Amino acid sequence: MRECLKRAVQAIDGLAERCATAVKQEGLEPAARYAAFVAVLERDACNALAAIELVAAQPAISSQLIDNLNASIHLRALLTDLFSLTKSSRRERQRRRAVK
Repeated sequence: MRECLKRAVQAIDGLAERCATAVKQEGLEPAARYAAFVAVLERDACNALAAIELVAAQPAISSQLIDNLNASIHLRALLTDLFSLTKSSRRERQRRRAVK
């Protein structure tokens, strides 16, 4: 379980920066709206990291603790951010293809 938590921390660390880079590379518009959303994603990633790291710091990790982490609003917010960013960027790319 600790290895899974470690991998989650590694995946989330720097996630907002990678998303910001992808938004810029894709030239997604409106750029200001995407930048604002990436800022939200960054805050949610920090909150999720704090929750994961708190669980990982415990001497014993019970299934109940993991269940509570899975139910955490912080993790759910981050996942929702990622789904929203993915969906909106996909729609933007589709809109561009239709315009061409």
